[in-house]
Amino acid sequence: MGIRHAAWAAVGVVGAGIVAAIAFLLGSGSTAPQPAGGSGTRAQAVNHVSCTDRLLKDWNDGRIDGTYRLDCYRKAIKELPLDLVVYSSAEEDIRQALSERIVQATRR
Repeated sequence: MGIRHAAWAAVGVVGAGIVAAIAFLLGSGSTAPQPAGGSGTRAQAVNHVSCTDRLLKDWNDGRIDGTYRLDCYRKAIKELPLDLVVYSSAEEDIRQALSERIVQATRR
């Protein structure tokens, strides 16, 4: 195996790992714990998905179609996993969507 072939094989392994990590992050939802009720009633679990999770799921196809609060874009950029920062255009895409959203907000 030549050096170039080994390098491309390594890129393939890293790429597959990134895809798996993104799928895991986007596929996992969080469920709030159920508090114990003193009267014997049970509170139902609430499925909470953060705006960052929704925005990243929206971005999954390489573009952001939805409209989110301005702080949501900023939070998503701040909380981006390192592999998305390094190996994808997520940060740039979210920054561009934030810029477009700011322009929309100033036109109202």
